[in-house]
Amino acid sequence: MDADRHRIFLIGDSLFAETLAQWLDQSEGVELVCSVPSVAEALPRLAQENVDVVLIATTEEPSTDFRLLLDACSDLPVIQTDLQQNRVRLITNHPIGQRPADLLATIASLPKRRQIHG
Repeated sequence: MDADRHRIFLIGDSLFAETLAQWLDQSEGVELVCSVPSVAEALPRLAQENVDVVLIATTEEPSTDFRLLLDACSDLPVIQTDLQQNRVRLITNHPIGQRPADLLATIASLPKRRQIHG
């Protein structure tokens, strides 16, 4: 295992997911640790694997299992790739305290968006 490579856990059961798995397997800087067809199959495996990110390769909106994934892996970033919408979403799940100051600290830690001129 190369310490400089990001360890990826892929979830998806489409031709898109298979193609993405092949591409990741041949890419530098990442290591495809595991590929499973569904969130339900991923949950027990994620507890065993030491990964840096979960990648969901979908061709439709994720099911309610998506919320289970976020709850089970609150410390892992989840990237959802959507072939139909031609987009990538990065979802992070950070627990915060119950004080308003905790929410404000979380907001302050987010990167600011670039100004769009025009």
